[in-house]
Amino acid sequence: MINIGILSAAKSPIYEFLRSYLLSAQRFDIILTALTSKSDFNSVDLFILEKTIPNLSVLLTGNNCRTLVIDNDNSCIIPSLASLELCVITCGLAQKATVTASSVKENNFTYCLQRSIFDLKGQEIFPQEFGVSCKKKITSLSSCLLGITALFICGESGKNLQEFMF
Repeated sequence: MINIGILSAAKSPIYEFLRSYLLSAQRFDIILTALTSKSDFNSVDLFILEKTIPNLSVLLTGNNCRTLVIDNDNSCIIPSLASLELCVITCGLAQKATVTASSVKENNFTYCLQRSIFDLKGQEIFPQEFGVSCKKKITSLSSCLLGITALFICGESGKNLQEFMF
């Protein structure tokens, strides 16, 4: 069982994005946890940070999680996490982000993994690009990038993600 911890508002776009995919793909081996207290942080395998919070390094200290997926707009917190030996994956439209998007349109875009990352089993995921289609107008590109990256890290294939209509 994989537990994805989401530090965001309840029922946020990222939470709904992931919940929708997991139900449709029947991935019952992955659970979502809205992180609301320090104890919630102890049982997660992967953190998704959609918003910054004070003392994040204190909350992340002492747990087993080694991967943090963040919006590139929050990259200013990375230096404060240096002592935690986390793998930090940034998502956004900046050139230096690990994951970015191109050819963004109203209901589709190209997902671009710009450098290799590792999934939770230690398997390397090589740089790649693929098209992503959405049923509705994209209201939060950031949530899409964070969600797809989290699913990649949990072992979902790019082929499956490309074929799914979000």
